[in-house]
Amino acid sequence: MNFIRIILAILVMSIVPMSLLCSPETFWELGPVETGDLVVLLLGAASCLSWYKLDGVGSYFRPVWKVGGLIFFLAAAREASWGRIFMATGTDSAGPIIPGMSDLWFGTYIHITVGILILILLYMMYKYRHELGDLVYRLLRSKEAMLYFGILIVLLGSATVIWDPNRIKSLGRWHQALEEMSEITAYFSAYALAWKAHLLSQETVVQDRTDKSNVKK
Repeated sequence: MNFIRIILAILVMSIVPMSLLCSPETFWELGPVETGDLVVLLLGAASCLSWYKLDGVGSYFRPVWKVGGLIFFLAAAREASWGRIFMATGTDSAGPIIPGMSDLWFGTYIHITVGILILILLYMMYKYRHELGDLVYRLLRSKEAMLYFGILIVLLGSATVIWDPNRIKSLGRWHQALEEMSEITAYFSAYALAWKAHLLSQETVVQDRTDKSNVKK
């Protein structure tokens, strides 16, 4: 967990320097930063899947990791434009030219598949609402978890509301860089939040086992 904290701190401190110093190509689709986005989100999905398997049958918080894994997977798929970034038709001054969804033969199926996955996600969130609620309650009581959540909201909000629509004209030449650096830092903050949630869930399991042992004595 300390390693994750260090990486997150480095990312937060490097948002402005990286945005100002790196070339525009660094922030293109399939560039280093965008690829980093996918790596972080897929790592989050893989971590949730591993926690689901390692927690064992009967573990109270085990179903939560199915929900988390699907959220990370959907976020990764969206970041990859549902696969369209791998079918670029060329490049221009702004980066790879990504075809529209309607230009792809599987475009309609993507909409259907995403819709089904979202319905599955909503169903799981309802089915496991008690486990999710208990874990969220523990996260709300953790200052560290709230810090990660705050970073996530602030950076994703700024990327969406300020940098993407180019609100600050004087910084226009760096808007894409600031947007992408904000996004990758926000995604890693989400990963750190998931790690903290897993640690809290394990602490709860240990405490429950200790309480049961004391009762038997």
